[in-house]
Amino acid sequence: MPCRRAQPNSTASGTTPIDIAQVIEYVLVETDYSEMSHLKKRTLGPMEKEGPAVLSVERPTGKRKRPGEYPDGTRLRFGG
Repeated sequence: MPCRRAQPNSTASGTTPIDIAQVIEYVLVETDYSEMSHLKKRTLGPMEKEGPAVLSVERPTGKRKRPGEYPDGTRLRFGG
């Protein structure tokens, strides 16, 4: 999955969560992929389903916890 390999730099990996808006901006500016068709449903959703070792998701309070849905304010932490 090429989009998955195009993760934002090392600040997104490990202990510091980053905002979904930063991830979307990175994908739109730094890769050939479209946020709408690739990032959320085809990349982040499957990564989240693999578990926190791959992708940990912190959604805003009161938002549904459904892989593939990342409302404004969602914070992501990419695993190793």
